[in-house]
Amino acid sequence: MGTRPNSIYVTIACYRDPVIQSTIDDLFNKADDPTRITVGVFLQQKQDENLITKTYGNRVRVDTQETGKIFSVCECRNRAMCMFDDEEYILQIDSHTRFERGWDTKLVGLHQSLNNEKALISVYLPDWFIDASGKEIFLKRTQTFAKFIFNNGKSEEAFYQYHELVPMPSTIDNAGDKELELGWYLCGHFIFGKREFFTKIIQPEWVGFWGEEVINSLRAYTAGFDVYNPANPPLYHMNEGLSVNFSRPKLWLDYPDEHHARRAPTTDRIIDIMKNNTVGPDDLFDVRPLSDLYKIVGCDLGELFYSWYTNKNGN
Repeated sequence: MGTRPNSIYVTIACYRDPVIQSTIDDLFNKADDPTRITVGVFLQQKQDENLITKTYGNRVRVDTQETGKIFSVCECRNRAMCMFDDEEYILQIDSHTRFERGWDTKLVGLHQSLNNEKALISVYLPDWFIDASGKEIFLKRTQTFAKFIFNNGKSEEAFYQYHELVPMPSTIDNAGDKELELGWYLCGHFIFGKREFFTKIIQPEWVGFWGEEVINSLRAYTAGFDVYNPANPPLYHMNEGLSVNFSRPKLWLDYPDEHHARRAPTTDRIIDIMKNNTVGPDDLFDVRPLSDLYKIVGCDLGELFYSWYTNKNGN
């Protein structure tokens, strides 16, 4: 099947998010060419909720599921991906995202500048939040690159102090005039690239929530995809902690027992995959070995994660 040149399918997995409609509104209103945009939302909401009310002439496709049925973020992202058509590019975002004007033109231009069909553009986005007056505030990032490179002891120490299976960006380099820098880490709330990655590298649905980014980053690398970090991405991700009088429903708060029961098995399996270099449909690929990535990163991530996990659990 052919593709429409420069068209974009925006895929969103949403859990009861009260700002999902405003995210959809913002992406259409800020696009240079809204006609090239299609949105697919996998929406989990309660029976009495109606979170998406405007579909822009059916350019927004919604698959709705009552809450309490699905506990894998990767399964939700896969469900959101299933509604694409002939779009050339795919943009994966969270349901609480904001956009700069012309975001579509900039993302397509950045990707085309790489001249690499297997390039993926991804980074942790700058923050936006809601202040006490209800105004949306945007924190623009300076021209820097946040790189996930372990090149000194402080990098490992920062990792041990952070969330499960999420390395912290340890080296901040001045970007100068560069717009993109080669990296390796895929941030779940912003991935942009050609459709091949999203349609062929299906996200493993045994992953609950913790570890989603790490395993998808390793799968992308071993499948031969290259991740580039943009210095100035034209999108923003909500920082709920900075917002005033605002909170989003959370799966792990609505269903704590079901959610937390999946954390340890997911963590165990991801660490086993990294330590054993396991190749398989839901594991790693064999285009490039993990050992090559570890040379770039500066350490053996499998050993680092294993050391962290055993230390955390007192084993």
